[in-house]
Amino acid sequence: PASHSRFSHRRSIPTHRVKFAHSNSTGPFPMRLRYLIPPLLLVVCLVAGGAVTAHAAGDRQKSFSDAASQLRAEWDRDQSEGVPPSSLAPLRAELSSQQPTAAWWSPGWFGNDGQSLIQTLHAQTQSAWSAALDAQRTQAQAVISQWTGFASQQSSWLTGDATTSAGQWSQQLSAATTPAAVTNLVSSWQAFLANQRTAVVTAQQVKLAAALESAGG
Repeated sequence: PASHSRFSHRRSIPTHRVKFAHSNSTGPFPMRLRYLIPPLLLVVCLVAGGAVTAHAAGDRQKSFSDAASQLRAEWDRDQSEGVPPSSLAPLRAELSSQQPTAAWWSPGWFGNDGQSLIQTLHAQTQSAWSAALDAQRTQAQAVISQWTGFASQQSSWLTGDATTSAGQWSQQLSAATTPAAVTNLVSSWQAFLANQRTAVVTAQQVKLAAALESAGG
């Protein structure tokens, strides 16, 4: 019995050790997961939040870029339609110097999305257009006034066709919607007025020469 007891004791020791080892090898793993999961979730949330922020910032950057491109196209069109380049040059310079420079993904687009600059430049563009159109209309009205004075003084020397043609100027001016169109009218009217003055002087000289000839002079 004593030997059997010693034998049983020897047999029980390895069994106990095996159980203990098994407990140590598997027990800490869930504990580690318990500590690792919260940081991992935080990282995932930060990445997702950064992606959302970058996407929203990218949308704002694209909106500004599209608006700036439209402005530049409008300036090119306005210049081709008669707005002086000198009136548009300061606007081009202002856009270049004050446009946001943050990367497309930067949160900086939330603090300055450039839309205030776009709105200001739109208003200045409209002012430049109106100023150019008003300036050309003023010149056109001046030519109409010159014709009116000339025609009242030389009405007997003017042909019916000339009077009828000049009588359409006010209507033509109302139909002109761009500075370039008004500029073309002004040039055409000035040339017409110069030709009529020459024609009147020539007709007067011819009449005077005929009168002198009939008088024996």
